[in-house]
Amino acid sequence: MIVAVATLASSFMGSLRALVPEKGVRAKLGALSGERDALGKELRQAEKALKEAEKNWRSTGADRIREFRARAEARLKNAQQRMESLANALQGSRYLREVRSKLEGVRPEDGPERILQARREADEAIESFWIWDRSVVKNLSAYAEAWQERMTAEYEARVVTDEQIRQLLLQDLAVAAKQARERYDAKRRQIKEFQKEVGVGLVAAVERLVIGVLQFLITLWFFGCLVEWLWLFIRLADNVRVLRERSSLDQRT
Repeated sequence: MIVAVATLASSFMGSLRALVPEKGVRAKLGALSGERDALGKELRQAEKALKEAEKNWRSTGADRIREFRARAEARLKNAQQRMESLANALQGSRYLREVRSKLEGVRPEDGPERILQARREADEAIESFWIWDRSVVKNLSAYAEAWQERMTAEYEARVVTDEQIRQLLLQDLAVAAKQARERYDAKRRQIKEFQKEVGVGLVAAVERLVIGVLQFLITLWFFGCLVEWLWLFIRLADNVRVLRERSSLDQRT
């Protein structure tokens, strides 16, 4: 019985330690919880900003689309001017003709991926040229870059749909909300793993208490069975003694 009570008491103490861990563990959990709460606040703000932007799109969307296309038109004009200036600086160089051959045939409608592919092909061609004058190489690379900017700007100004612009403008907010959610979930997993590692928390406390109660009941059952077996042995021994006494009396008579 003493063993059973001691087992139950030990389980209660272990459960209490799981709920109220040591000072060092509490400090670590406090720091992790503070970081989690900060990330939770950041997540709520990011999700709120995204929802408000989506909600307000009906009233502000048309103006933002016009602004987006206007900025693209301005970039297109600027890039075209840079291309013309660089072409004049290169003065009809044969290297420029080879670079242009890599870029010809690509249209804004082909999309950013095809435009980027052509830009890479032009860069590879420039790297393969045997040119001692580094200023020529620099101007050729700048020309390919300006071409990519012009084509991309024209794609954004005249090809993309209003819905694609809406998604693009809200993309940053959506990405920020997604990243905030990932950081928050990662911190929660870190806290759970730490609690599991050091054996603290409500779940650990309940587990220890349940295990302790089961051990207590099993110990009681074992000792109960042991007492019952001893009692049966005592009764059996007493019955044997009585039978021997009777047999002895019968022999005397």
